[in-house]
Amino acid sequence: MADHASRSLGQPVVVENRGGASGILGATALQEARADGHAISQMHVGVVRQMLLNPCPPYDPINDLTYILQITGFVMGLMVRAASPWQSLQKLLGHARANPGKRNFGTLGIGSTQDLG
Repeated sequence: MADHASRSLGQPVVVENRGGASGILGATALQEARADGHAISQMHVGVVRQMLLNPCPPYDPINDLTYILQITGFVMGLMVRAASPWQSLQKLLGHARANPGKRNFGTLGIGSTQDLG
């Protein structure tokens, strides 16, 4: 995306990843950047969700940030390997209930869409 944006804008676009904390780090960095039009960010919906999950987030996602473009929507789901013994959610949940603590589940972090789901 940075290469395409650089060509479209006619100037270099430098990517500085600020991953973690369900988007708080990136949103805070953007909020603290100079308001000169040179700092933009790509963020996920977790940035807005923080005001519902965090009693005092370090930014107000509605008033401190300006949203200019929605790049994509996303679909969420559960996946297993094709050779997995679980070919349905019922079978997977049944196995997990019968074997507590033996399955792993990955999310983007606490408060993420996956975590809340």
